[in-house]
Amino acid sequence: MVYNHSDGRSLRLSGLWRGSVTNLGPSGRSLRNTINANYLAQAGTGELLLQGDNHLTAVVISGGAVLARSAGALGGAPVLVTGGELQLIFGFNYAGSALTLAGGALHGGIGGSQTFEGPVALTADATINVDGGNSVTLANAAGLNGGSFNLTKTGAGALILPAANNSWASLSIAAAPSRSATAAPPAASVGQHPGRRRPGVQPVRQSHRPQHLQRIRRDRSDRQRRHDAHRRQHRERFAGAINVTNGTLRINGTSGSGAVTVAGGSLGGTGTMGGPVTVLAGGALAPGDSVGTLTLASDLNLGGNLSIEVNRSLTQSNDVITGERSGWSTSARGIVAVSNLGPALGVGNRFNLFGLPVTGGEAMAVGGAGVIWTNKLAVDGSIEVLSTTVPRPVINSVTMPDAASLVMSGNNGYPGSPFYVLSRRTWRCR
Repeated sequence: MVYNHSDGRSLRLSGLWRGSVTNLGPSGRSLRNTINANYLAQAGTGELLLQGDNHLTAVVISGGAVLARSAGALGGAPVLVTGGELQLIFGFNYAGSALTLAGGALHGGIGGSQTFEGPVALTADATINVDGGNSVTLANAAGLNGGSFNLTKTGAGALILPAANNSWASLSIAAAPSRSATAAPPAASVGQHPGRRRPGVQPVRQSHRPQHLQRIRRDRSDRQRRHDAHRRQHRERFAGAINVTNGTLRINGTSGSGAVTVAGGSLGGTGTMGGPVTVLAGGALAPGDSVGTLTLASDLNLGGNLSIEVNRSLTQSNDVITGERSGWSTSARGIVAVSNLGPALGVGNRFNLFGLPVTGGEAMAVGGAGVIWTNKLAVDGSIEVLSTTVPRPVINSVTMPDAASLVMSGNNGYPGSPFYVLSRRTWRCR
């Protein structure tokens, strides 16, 4: 059955339906009831809303979006995304479906956090977008199999990869795309998750069925048992280059030997980075997850900032960067920003951040936590509280280098911190 309607009407299928459905329409569609179908194909520019406890053989997405708005929306079927996107909506656990990203996108974190239990593989460069405030967990024990393809993670939400042997050619953490989905739920009805009604989907002729898709029936309980066993046995492992341009990437497992570049956002976690790490101006290294240790097995070139948390009430009182090399270096005048999570600091409190000298570390400004610091990074990799009295900032000069700029120069205060000018008079620059 092929459906190609443009007025937004929904399609209701009988529970006895055993055919296939393809949506070619330009606007929203919805399958409003539980269905049994051969395969579903979203090929238009509109949206196909799936809900209920469906039974499907395959789901193919080549354009627009398929919105999975129930735990059984995908019917345990393999999902192939060659274009458009698969959207995960509300806080469901999706079990039994294998996902192949062949150029399209997975968009989660919409209206809640989700867990996708099936295997996920890339057969082309692909994108995973997670909306802010929520997360998507790819929980299959085999890990994300990216092969030789590039994965881009967008959105302000968290992508969680708790399994072993995740791989890709490169991983880029970028800003969210301009397209976003909304899932504002109105009143709920019995047996249905709350959500707004969307228009339906269409019929497909049997001749349209992709030849490479086969009828696959999976035993969900066996898959879940295997997943639970593997999840207890393995830690995360990543292979390939990693590029961070926005947001925060935390590695709590082990990365491969691929180079890690932080051009924006931050890199942190309590795991081990196997490849060389380069932090550029505008990026930050933020070891730990709260107070913790990040291990570097290769070179570190710190050209950006360093974010450190301290807490003297803990056995390990501060974030630590440790590794196997005899020394690391800084290549720019970055800032060490310190946040105190514990009791007030006192003069002489010392925190060893690296455990070894950092070449060029003396050029980094250290500030934060309401104290004045002395920088000993180039000596032994530590910082120490010099004074608990912070002198007030003093403006020494005001210049106007051009018609659009006003430059104030001064001293005191915290390095790298924002400064505010309060005035009771109107400023006039001539």
